[in-house]
Amino acid sequence: MSCWRVHNNIWSSSLGVAFGAHTVTASYQRNNGNNDFDYLRQADSIYLNNSIQYSDFNSPKEQSWMLRYDLNMAEYGIPGLTFMTRYARGWAPITATRTRCTCAKTITVRR
Repeated sequence: MSCWRVHNNIWSSSLGVAFGAHTVTASYQRNNGNNDFDYLRQADSIYLNNSIQYSDFNSPKEQSWMLRYDLNMAEYGIPGLTFMTRYARGWAPITATRTRCTCAKTITVRR
């Protein structure tokens, strides 16, 4: 009898600095497993620092980093308005000599 085994070991870490209305955050994520990190119970999101709408950076052996900037406009007299932009880049080995790279850029304004 054959058995399909999922081996996954994924982690992420972030560090942010806030000064007034501004916040800058850098994060790193790594999947050491041999499989994609899958969504639990078909949920619409996974809780990893670099998991964003257009790319989750959760493929086997994939690594990624992200730089994010947030601006809270309440400091400037507009409560409830926020601005966020981020850039993320991921890479994973395809073969011993080739690597696949993925980038994602997001700009969000919310009120």
